[in-house]
Amino acid sequence: MAAQQPGVSFVTTLYNKKPYLDAVCGSLQRQQGNFGRQYIFVDDGSDDGTGAEVKRLTAGWDNVTVVEQANAGAAAAHNVGAKRASLPWLKFLDGDDLLTPSATAWLLDAVKTTGAGWAWGNLGKYSLDGTPPGQPGEITSLTPVPQVPPSTEALQTMADPLAFFIRNIPANSTSLLVDKALYRRVGGCDERLRSPDYTLFLRLAAEAPAAHVATPVGLVPEDAPGRLSDQRRRSRYESV
Repeated sequence: MAAQQPGVSFVTTLYNKKPYLDAVCGSLQRQQGNFGRQYIFVDDGSDDGTGAEVKRLTAGWDNVTVVEQANAGAAAAHNVGAKRASLPWLKFLDGDDLLTPSATAWLLDAVKTTGAGWAWGNLGKYSLDGTPPGQPGEITSLTPVPQVPPSTEALQTMADPLAFFIRNIPANSTSLLVDKALYRRVGGCDERLRSPDYTLFLRLAAEAPAAHVATPVGLVPEDAPGRLSDQRRRSRYESV
């Protein structure tokens, strides 16, 4: 039996994501690996029944917290969830993204292998087809999901993560595993911005070495109306 890895607090941020919750919660439940788990859901002012639905879907789970708050933006929701975390590692998940089954275990292996304070992996895409409003849909993966552990070469320490992420941030917070103490040390997400991604990657890269898992650890929806990453003008404004 493999030795238990350090525990992970999963922080899932939600805003009007009811149609995706069945798939999102399923991907959390299917996470493989021998580590302690805490589940934190932050409902950031949804008005479509997201909060009630996540409570229904997680009834019977161990170590679950559901926070319901007035809408403050995804960056603030990440920080609220991180403050509730009791385990040493934070694993973020956007409310319409999915984790691949071995995502957390592989990211934990990456930080253990490299000694990095945080790790990120690649993202793929999925489609949620034939979904009436508020109902679970059929998941179609558009990206092959690897079934075997990535090679040692795919668990890389980045030579200059800050320069890399200044040029381009090819992922989002779903791809991240972060040491909780490091997250707090860098001040978490910048709540002046709605998106958590840009400044969080830059703050972490400026503070500590990063490991990269060169395989998909998360899947983003091909089509999700209202998704922050699809708001091009806001994204460009905040990145500048």
